Amino acid sequence: MEQLSCIREKSNNFLYSHDYKYVKLLILSEVFDKQWINKVIRVAGIVTNLDISECSFVLQYELNKLVVNITRDLECFGHDIDDGKTVEVIGELKETNNGELILEAKIIRVTEGMNIHYHHMSILLRRKLFIKNEI
Repeated sequence: MEQLSCIREKSNNFLYSHDYKYVKLLILSEVFDKQWINKVIRVAGIVTNLDISECSFVLQYELNKLVVNITRDLECFGHDIDDGKTVEVIGELKETNNGELILEAKIIRVTEGMNIHYHHMSILLRRKLFIKNEI
């Protein structure tokens, strides 16, 4: 099984190294909405089709699949990623000329035992609590 080292930016802080006002936490099925193109998002899924030479992999959960390209100007921080592991990434969603979505991202967390279903449910619950507190 191929392995790819997880990566982080040299600045050690993704949110402050760019001029982004906020990062939207999404579940993988929401990523395919066109409103998120050219915006910074944070999403989690299971790694499949790992390609070390291209520094990319496919993030998958249920029937949803998203290609993730790891930014090349990043350095390794010591965790290993391979097919079947659950990762959380943060980056900018781009659309290719043929209409496919690609996330130019960095890996912020790798977990072996995280249940992705419970992760998605916690995101939805946090949104409901946030909206309820706003009213």
